[in-house]
Amino acid sequence: LVDTGAVNMDEMSDGLQDIASRISGTNWNDLPKALYQTISAGIDAGDALQVVETSAKSAVAGVTEVSVAVDGITTAINAWGREAEDAEEISDAFFTAVRAGKTTFDELSNSIGRAAPLAATTNTSLEELLAGVAALTTSGLKTEEAMTAMRGIFQKIIKPTQQAKDAANELGIEFNQAALESQGLYGFLQNISEAADGNTEILGRLFEDVEALN
Repeated sequence: LVDTGAVNMDEMSDGLQDIASRISGTNWNDLPKALYQTISAGIDAGDALQVVETSAKSAVAGVTEVSVAVDGITTAINAWGREAEDAEEISDAFFTAVRAGKTTFDELSNSIGRAAPLAATTNTSLEELLAGVAALTTSGLKTEEAMTAMRGIFQKIIKPTQQAKDAANELGIEFNQAALESQGLYGFLQNISEAADGNTEILGRLFEDVEALN
């Protein structure tokens, strides 16, 4: 994966051993795989150990494997164009969702790829996406279902059907990506909720997808 003429593999190995020695509970056997995944995800080799270390801390706290934490964190880095130095902030956002919802770090890491690309496309932040997922899990949805529901919302807004456009006109609201980007996800959905005033029939015309409607 790397140019061994430019990347010192002994330093990489020493770095992994240092992580294993400093972070209690880290599974040494999981670290090389995590490093491989990190670099495979496009993280520069010079920054990879930073991401692996944050992922190792997250794995211990979240009771999961380092490679699973790496997967979730690097997915967020790539989707939102973040940097390796943002890994800790991303991890914090995951744990905030864990505390607020009925979900785990493992479940969020394994499912975030379902909605992250579309969320980032609409300038919806990682934090707002995770807040939505956390809220849905408190209502009884499993994490994967909640992430799929969020993806369904973004899909319907990015490419509304003619039926959705007609329903939006009846409500006197904008139902498109531009409105979502300008209002933010919470403001956009709040505006729809107030305009529809609990009318599930018209909400169904806006969000024809069952997961998105739920």
